Amino acid sequence: MAGLMDAYGYEDEALTLLLRTVPERRSRDESMQLADLLRRQKRYDEALVEYDRLLAEDPANAEAALGRIETLGWAGDVETALPLARELVRARPDDRAARLVLARILSWSGRIDEAETEYRRLLGEEQ
Repeated sequence: MAGLMDAYGYEDEALTLLLRTVPERRSRDESMQLADLLRRQKRYDEALVEYDRLLAEDPANAEAALGRIETLGWAGDVETALPLARELVRARPDDRAARLVLARILSWSGRIDEAETEYRRLLGEEQ
């Protein structure tokens, strides 16, 4: 239900609905939706708590790891996000979403040449 509400532009209502649920009873998808909604509303600390909860349950959850890394970047903590993004790309070199997040973090940290290289890799222009 929250996903539909969000998709139709009722972001605040979707967030309210998800926040009413008991954290331990949320599905993985509900927790991801909640973390994403919190992040989009710039409630970064709360979003990070949700991503951490997801990763505690499943450390291999790449989607949660990416969300966590990008949230750190959005929050301005690129120095924490950058090594995490690099590590994720090393672990998943063919993961386009991981490469995109790395490119964004590099850009946000002022490493423009490195960011450009990652964007070119995404476009298939570089190996």
